[in-house]
Amino acid sequence: MVAGLGTVWILDGLEVTMLARSALASASTAQMHDARAQMHAARSERDNEHEREEAAERDRAAHERDERIRRRIARREAREHRGLRRFRPGPGNTLYSPGMVGTASRWAPTAEQDLDREIASIARALDERGPTDRDDLADVLGARFWGPGRFRAALREAEEEGHARRLSRTTYATPDPTPPGKRR
Repeated sequence: MVAGLGTVWILDGLEVTMLARSALASASTAQMHDARAQMHAARSERDNEHEREEAAERDRAAHERDERIRRRIARREAREHRGLRRFRPGPGNTLYSPGMVGTASRWAPTAEQDLDREIASIARALDERGPTDRDDLADVLGARFWGPGRFRAALREAEEEGHARRLSRTTYATPDPTPPGKRR
């Protein structure tokens, strides 16, 4: 570092003391390169830390989504095995396809993630619009493009998970803000 009095310049966020123009050409050029290298190293370290934080947040959100999906599947299976539904005639929910391994599941993981996204869309629309008729809600969300039965399933799951509340036969609203134990 060059000592002495001179003009103070701020270069890329670093304070650089310049002595004379002749000293700048020789001594401070190497110092400026070193300072820039340190600055770039610090900047890349901050960027890496920011990327690590974003990756941790994505992992946390994916873990929460996976947990919601697991609970939803367990709730669905319990509902299907309760009461007289367990004796329901028909082919059931399992498929067998020996030649096409991997096609034997009706509910692929992507379908569950889609259902999670659809439930979030329903909750957001109810939050924005307030109490809404089921048909109007489907129109607002474009649910006719989701596929057959998907809106009905998403609305049922949203109600069971507490993202929607049924007010009447066809009207839904956001969940009651008061907790169940605090109602009068």
